[in-house]
Amino acid sequence: MQHLFKIFLFLIPFQIATAQQTVTIYGEIHNPGSGKVYIKYLENYLTNDKAYADSALIDQNGNFSMAFPWNKSFPAVFIYGDERTVMFLSPADSMKITVDAKQFYKTIKYENKGAEANNYLAQKSLLFPPQRGSVIFKFEEKVFTQLVDSLHNEEMKNFNEYFSKIKSQSPSVAAFMEYEEAEIKYNWASAKTSYAEAYEYYNHLSTPIVLANDFYGFLKQIPFNNPKAIIASNYRAYVLDYVNSQAEINRKQDTTKDIIQYKEKFIEANFSGELKDLLYAKLVYNLLTQDNDITNGKLYLEKYKATSQNVNYISILDKTLAIVSKLAAGNPAPGFTFPDLNGKMVSLKDFKGKIVYLDIWASWCGPCRMEIPYASKLEEEMKDKDVVFLCVSVDADENAWKKIIKEKELKGVHLLSTGNFESEITKLYNVKGIPHYVIIDKEGKIADSNAKRPSEHVETDLVELLK
Repeated sequence: MQHLFKIFLFLIPFQIATAQQTVTIYGEIHNPGSGKVYIKYLENYLTNDKAYADSALIDQNGNFSMAFPWNKSFPAVFIYGDERTVMFLSPADSMKITVDAKQFYKTIKYENKGAEANNYLAQKSLLFPPQRGSVIFKFEEKVFTQLVDSLHNEEMKNFNEYFSKIKSQSPSVAAFMEYEEAEIKYNWASAKTSYAEAYEYYNHLSTPIVLANDFYGFLKQIPFNNPKAIIASNYRAYVLDYVNSQAEINRKQDTTKDIIQYKEKFIEANFSGELKDLLYAKLVYNLLTQDNDITNGKLYLEKYKATSQNVNYISILDKTLAIVSKLAAGNPAPGFTFPDLNGKMVSLKDFKGKIVYLDIWASWCGPCRMEIPYASKLEEEMKDKDVVFLCVSVDADENAWKKIIKEKELKGVHLLSTGNFESEITKLYNVKGIPHYVIIDKEGKIADSNAKRPSEHVETDLVELLK
């Protein structure tokens, strides 16, 4: 289920063109409350690493201005305080942004070169706010299909109507339209391909759901091999899931090979160029970071190195292997010290002599919340055992963290490592998605750096370790 909950933001390096070009962003914040604005982007397709393009101080009148190198049409994020909104920037854009900090999403407006795409995104965020979450996957097939298809049709209608009114479609507008159409279509396709597995998970089914014969007919409308769409995050998530699903189908037909071999075979047979390079690198990366499979990770990394010229991906994978190797079973668990609910500093070493079930989570994480009943039951069952349930949140909002602990009456030891996926705990334990669990033995050594969730009957592993 991990691929349903992890955002696969695996971007290619921000490529520098021969001719250096600049984007200028300036504007005015009404009712400002903090001192800076930022432009951020994802710097490679393989990891979730982010980079700042630039930042600017806000003066006493709320004005700001920044100019930075930008050499391709590419998505970015405009950040002010706790607010952020998706943008799309093209070389030589020069845009004015005006926004009221008290009504950020309702008032943000763009002017001048590059404004068309970004005013569309601002409008879209109001018309179609993110709301899918887990709820939509709980519905039975007919209702789910009607909802997803209806939303998709409305988004496409809005997209077509908006850009039909723009008389002059520059190359930058054309680039955005290609990107946005892919985002809409593959978001729709991704929801539908995820439905069966998600429905079974969210409804706690032990047997596979049987879908209508024509449920997957939409696959004929949308190509899975679409190199032009690689810029769209929804396409990247979709194609990765598609590779996984096809590998599962092939393995069911012939069980003589493991799933990794079928993934490799499907990638080799169906993709080429940049897209093939990405998917193969992602195969290796997931072996190391999701599956905790160092043996196969090393094997497929060497195979990747033998065929790929992508020095950036190879460097990332080499570094990832080094990090993951340190987290192998039997190695000392990385130490840390964080504040608890009362501000007292608590260290991992304080629990030496007990087994530690480390839960890395956040209050805003839906799958983390779903584990709460299972975790509560597990803690009750093992309350007299030498097991410490150590929960480290990556929340940026301390109040939200404290609120959910109180509301849900969460037990265990609770610590806070702020910063979301840039927090210290995520870096120490190479966390790429939450919830993430680690089992640490009584000697402070790692027993399992990618342990089962409470809902996956982790008690079996804990009891075995207690012996």
